[in-house]
Amino acid sequence: MEKIISQLNEKKIFFESLIQKTKVALKKSPDEGHLRVGRPKGKPQYFQMTQKGDTNGRYLCQKRPELKALTMRLAQRDYNLKLLKNCEAWEKAINLFLKAAPGECPEEIFTNCPARRDLIKPAVLSDSEFIKNWQNTPFKGKTFDSTDIGFLTNRGERVRSKSEKIIADRLNFLGIPYRYEAPVKLKMSVRTILLHPDFTILNKRTRKEIIFEHFGLADDPEYAVSMVKKINLYLLNGYVLGETLLFSQETDTVPLDTRVLDKLLAPLCG
Repeated sequence: MEKIISQLNEKKIFFESLIQKTKVALKKSPDEGHLRVGRPKGKPQYFQMTQKGDTNGRYLCQKRPELKALTMRLAQRDYNLKLLKNCEAWEKAINLFLKAAPGECPEEIFTNCPARRDLIKPAVLSDSEFIKNWQNTPFKGKTFDSTDIGFLTNRGERVRSKSEKIIADRLNFLGIPYRYEAPVKLKMSVRTILLHPDFTILNKRTRKEIIFEHFGLADDPEYAVSMVKKINLYLLNGYVLGETLLFSQETDTVPLDTRVLDKLLAPLCG
């Protein structure tokens, strides 16, 4: 609910801005009547309507430049008038909703009763509570071999490469919740397999999980084949590239580009 309130306030600002812009545009455009569109032979014909009770109007021949320009002005003014009416109706509806809405959102009922939290199973959690629960959910990740060097992230967890440390630290810096190598079950033909994607990250706005894989040896032919198979497997299991599936890559001569990483993560910030 707090998301809805926030989104409505954003929409209110949007409509207020649009109303002002439309009023300015209408003030600059003279009232020359309105446009009527007829289709006597299947093709549109335009008429200028200025007199009350006149059902025909003045025919605007589109072969004459001055009449074509007038047609465009009338069409634009009609559009702006309709847009203004629509935006004002939306603004009014949003104001009425915000005025009538309870001061406390459903998710805040649980947050605002700390002494009773241990006694209650909430029907809906606030974003902060949901993120906290998601982040603290235990899982069994992949084990490290004795030969794995490992790198420690700023959060104090062990990852397998420098690039994964860069990604983990960037996620942490941007405030994007993530799990490292959390298991995910995928369908492969008639069987179910268990994968451990590099990162499972949480979209805080939608509360949807996103798989983030980093492919660090993209120039190795055998590795590249495995990379393509893995991406295809995710896609066949319903993941959507750019929405619920993200990946970065590097080669021996082209390292991880943090500018690209930031562009991938930008929609998840805030």
